[in-house]
Amino acid sequence: MGLSLPDSIDPQRFAEERARCQGRVALAGLARLQDTWPDQQGEAQVSLAGTVDHEGWRILDLTVAATLTGRCERCLQPLAVPLATTSRLAVVASEDLIGRLPEAYDPLLVATAETRIRVADLVEDEILLALPMIPCHEGQACPEALVPSAVEIWEGPRVEEQDPDGGRRENPFAALAQWRKPPTE
Repeated sequence: MGLSLPDSIDPQRFAEERARCQGRVALAGLARLQDTWPDQQGEAQVSLAGTVDHEGWRILDLTVAATLTGRCERCLQPLAVPLATTSRLAVVASEDLIGRLPEAYDPLLVATAETRIRVADLVEDEILLALPMIPCHEGQACPEALVPSAVEIWEGPRVEEQDPDGGRRENPFAALAQWRKPPTE
């Protein structure tokens, strides 16, 4: 497809030259990702292609694929989160132009025509935007023994307390559970 990923690019020139590159970015080197989802290992596979559309917009087509590791918010067990994103970024020089972009494009604001951007920053932005807000196993995939039932959540665990005299006594709040039960006729 082209050269390996450069550290940085001039996005306008990259698009005008219709350049292409692909490669890998180490997840451990993405500081903002590590702040949000710590201890990431492995790499993101990246493909970047520049073009100019029929209206003259300079476009970067960015594809990122990676598998991140997190913790399921439901069962608190490790969770693999596969991500695959594709974005069409239109290079714009001012915020005024953002409103004129076609819907198919996301803006990539660059301050000047000579601005260089780090490819790893583009990749990190895409990963952060694709992350689930609440990571959890899909459907009923959590190990059943690790997910509390609705009764356990409502009533809490049944705990017997140690009596100061050495005997065991029932939790004094256990009687409140009787109030929640529907009356029998």
